Amino acid sequence: MPWYETPDGRGFWGSHWTGFNAEADPTQVDPSGRRDVWSNYYPLIEPYDSIDPFVLECQLLQMKLAGIDGVIADWYGLASATDYPLIHEATEALFTAAGEQDMLFAACFEDRTVDFLLSIGVLQPTDVTSHLASTFAWMQSNWFSQPQYLIKDGRPVLLNFGPISVTDGATWDAALAPLPVRPYFFALHNLWTLANADGAFMWVHWSVWNGNPTLEVIRDRLAVLFSGPSSNPDLVIPSAVPGFDDVYEPPMQTFPFLDYRGGDTFREALSFAVEGPWPIVQLPTWNDYGEGTMIEPTREFGYLFLEIVQEVRRDELGAAFPYTASDLRLPSKLLTLRRLGATPSSELDAIAAALRNGDTQAASEAIEDASEALVTTQPASVIVDAGQSLTFTIAVAAAASQFSVTWSRDGVLLADGDGVSGSASTALQIASSSPLSAGVYTATVSFGDIAVESASALGAVRASPLGASDVNNDGLVDTDDANEFITLFEAASSRSRE
Repeated sequence: MPWYETPDGRGFWGSHWTGFNAEADPTQVDPSGRRDVWSNYYPLIEPYDSIDPFVLECQLLQMKLAGIDGVIADWYGLASATDYPLIHEATEALFTAAGEQDMLFAACFEDRTVDFLLSIGVLQPTDVTSHLASTFAWMQSNWFSQPQYLIKDGRPVLLNFGPISVTDGATWDAALAPLPVRPYFFALHNLWTLANADGAFMWVHWSVWNGNPTLEVIRDRLAVLFSGPSSNPDLVIPSAVPGFDDVYEPPMQTFPFLDYRGGDTFREALSFAVEGPWPIVQLPTWNDYGEGTMIEPTREFGYLFLEIVQEVRRDELGAAFPYTASDLRLPSKLLTLRRLGATPSSELDAIAAALRNGDTQAASEAIEDASEALVTTQPASVIVDAGQSLTFTIAVAAAASQFSVTWSRDGVLLADGDGVSGSASTALQIASSSPLSAGVYTATVSFGDIAVESASALGAVRASPLGASDVNNDGLVDTDDANEFITLFEAASSRSRE
């Protein structure tokens, strides 16, 4: 759904984040860091703009590593009305990015736009056919001819979410006739015959899970559903949906809740569809937050749905499918590094190329190196007399303005109080230290989904009046102190390496 806008992208919060009637205010942020968006769910990469090239790179790489071959954009045409130009701009950006990632793309045209254009007088009833014909001619020149566009049996695949407005099949035939090759035309499974479409695609299907059925019953119901439009699998695009939980109020809210069932709703439909004879399977949707049908990573579900896609593709392809659940986390870390702006773009472009080419090990190692470089100064070991302050500092790359810090002593998190201050800052201080303050100190710096652990620093506190030379506090300065110092230093160095 290429319909999201943010101040960083297009200069404002779009209605799919705010609600069509300002039901939400994304400028408001709760203590957990969640913006008030118009959805029951929240993207792990934060609310985004659909033209952001770094977001598109992240999303497409996540799809690719999950085993998804391409993307279908919900497209509202070329008219200069309402938010249609914004959606078109984002669709163009999405398709360009998909081509760069060697992924397929296709369009799902929303013919409901025809009714709206008629209602505002931009389109006349007598011009509907020519309007559709010019729209399809533009698609032919700009999309259908591109090498990454989805082709089936030598014909570009075109979906229509309907027909909603144009329910006369002759109009569709006349509008498609001028094209050099008629697209393989699919419409909604319950409406497709009204458009004289070649076949049907499925969307959300609630009835399959009614009554808490067994898996056997679920699969029987899916078989009936998917074969309903046609017994010819080439004419049906089945779907696997994660669930349905919208934020709409009547009259927009017309569909019931569909339980996600811990991922089983999605897993059962996807497994059945992939095992079957259908050449194309659709996953509605990547990111419809209004309806709650998103499979992209969210705070609520994490990477669950993409991990399920991986499971199903691995069952299908065996060793030919090499990616793991940990690989799915790499694109968002790349996005975090791009947003921080502290790593040379050439290094990040190399990481993106490695992910695009499937070299996840090289990408992971490069991300780790770039992440560690974000902490530019490591804490130093110190030895003080009892009663003096222990102080440890780190420094973070200047460009990385958004981060959080925690400190630990011997693996136990510290909190301010009882002489401890700065436990959530780059400078930790233990005032009026005692021998109990001694230990190995480590800072963990979090940049979004990237966590970097600093080198370990030894904090030693001597109770001896002989000063720093009496390391073991036995009242003597001798070789035992040298040995104790070496032991402590080696322990701290070992923990740092770990």
